[in-house]
Amino acid sequence: MTHSHIMTKEPSPQCQRCGEILTIKHILIECNNYNPERRKTKLPNNMKSCLDDHSGCLKTLQFIKIIKLFKEI
Repeated sequence: MTHSHIMTKEPSPQCQRCGEILTIKHILIECNNYNPERRKTKLPNNMKSCLDDHSGCLKTLQFIKIIKLFKEI
């Protein structure tokens, strides 16, 4: 989702909500347009906590499903 453009030599993908370059960090932490979904899932506010333990991973997966990006990974 965030790196396929490297193989195809296409421009970096942009966030559908704000137009910034799409990165994992942007989706999970930075994009203010995802704040309601982050609050709803109680997603941690740093990458380490999002991906480091079982609870954070479950919240991250729930968040990705809610924002409809699960099928993209």
